Amino acid sequence: MVGLMMEIGENEFYIMNEFERFTHIMPKFFFEMEGNYVFLIEGRFPQPKIMEGSRREPERDAGNREQQFTSYAPAGAFKAQQLFGFPRQVAELGKRLNKNIVVVLDSSDPETFIRNLFKNVNLLNINIDPAQKQVHVNVAERDRSLAIGRGGYRIKVGKKLLKDKFGYDLMLHYTMI
Repeated sequence: MVGLMMEIGENEFYIMNEFERFTHIMPKFFFEMEGNYVFLIEGRFPQPKIMEGSRREPERDAGNREQQFTSYAPAGAFKAQQLFGFPRQVAELGKRLNKNIVVVLDSSDPETFIRNLFKNVNLLNINIDPAQKQVHVNVAERDRSLAIGRGGYRIKVGKKLLKDKFGYDLMLHYTMI
């Protein structure tokens, strides 16, 4: 694994701190690309840390689909609405920083990392070629534009992260189905 490194100055510290303040998750890494911020976070979202006996069962309001916890969790614990509201928190951060925000879940496994990067794309297969230092990702033709992203943004982010983190080049292929 090549690894990711970044120099943290005052601005970078501010941006990482704002991400943590809005989402309650400390990013492992971030960079700016084409005026957008890309954050890399741990391989899965943290689960709420609620000690035994510190909460009651969630109550449901007939008109409200979200669960409402009616007692308090211990200090420092994640509240349920903080976990379920992650997309909203990221959108609020984007407004605050006046940037589009991209969040990628990290993994030490290249295949899992690719699946996290293309989380809403139907991937047909992933072939990792260590000899050529390439990762070949095959998507259905109908998902090609989603995999590439607006202006090629997603594929550019994927290429940068794979190269920096694993030393692999990303090759995107599509198949007519």
